Amino acid sequence: MSFYLEKIHQTYYFRLRVPKDMFPYLGVRQLRKSLKTSNHADAKTLSKGFLFATEKLFVAIRSNMLTQEQIFDLITAYKANYLSSLTTARREKGKNIYLPADIKIQMQKGEISLSSQEVPHHRND
Repeated sequence: MSFYLEKIHQTYYFRLRVPKDMFPYLGVRQLRKSLKTSNHADAKTLSKGFLFATEKLFVAIRSNMLTQEQIFDLITAYKANYLSSLTTARREKGKNIYLPADIKIQMQKGEISLSSQEVPHHRND
C-alpha cells in the first residue's frame, strides 16, 4: 500500500499512475491528492479509501455496461468527492490543465469555453 503514498515536505499524498485505457476518460496521466497528514499510519489508512474508490471507478468503466453519459457522471462524482484538490492546481496553472488534449485545442481556437461552473465531458456519440 505504501507505494501509493508520496511524501512532499511533511505531507503525504495519494498518488496513482492512470492506466493507458483510462487516460481518455480522466485526461490525466496520474492522480495525486493531498491526504493532509504527516502521520504515515494515517496516510496509509486514508490512501486505502482513495485506492478503493479509484479501482471501483476503473472497473465500472471497463465493464462496458455503462453509457458514455453514465461514465461521465461517475467521473464527475469521483473528481468532486475524491479529487477536489485539483481545483487548487487549476487555479494556479490555468483552467484547462487537466483537460484532454482535443478539448484544450478547441478552447485555444475559441470553439468552446469553460467557466468555473462548467465541467467539460468527452463523449464519443
